Amino acid sequence: VFVPIVILVLGVGRGPKIFLIFLACVWLLLLNAIEGVRSIQPSVFETSRSYRIPLPLLLRKVVLPGAAPQIAIGMRLAISIGLVMLVVSEMYGATEGIGQFILQSGQRFQLPPTWAGTLTIGLIGWIFTAIYMLIEQRVLAWTRQDADTRRSRRSAKGVTP
Repeated sequence: VFVPIVILVLGVGRGPKIFLIFLACVWLLLLNAIEGVRSIQPSVFETSRSYRIPLPLLLRKVVLPGAAPQIAIGMRLAISIGLVMLVVSEMYGATEGIGQFILQSGQRFQLPPTWAGTLTIGLIGWIFTAIYMLIEQRVLAWTRQDADTRRSRRSAKGVTP
């Protein structure tokens, strides 16, 4: 819905593409960050308040680590949505790019180039997601360790998840 309006207002070029990608991705990141902060137990905030932890330290040591897994999910979704928005914005408001290539090939009924462009976008998306997941596994390794520790404690007590 926004693509034709943005192209009409901002014109054709890189500016509208960047704006559309930003517009699509910022909400994913923002909403996941909000949900991540909401998922932190209230007792954590109460404890930090009782110890009078300053706000910058609270944000760096409590809020950011607590919300990081949810923010990472938002980033992973933003990669996919950003790539889709890139192709869509190139189809409607660009004179070059893989989206324009796919659109022109499809309009000329050239199926092999159309499929080649589509598969190329799919491959690029898969590569970006795989690289991001490797980075995410390293950065958020502590979340897996916490989950494994909780799981082993439950099994030691005889409680099944």
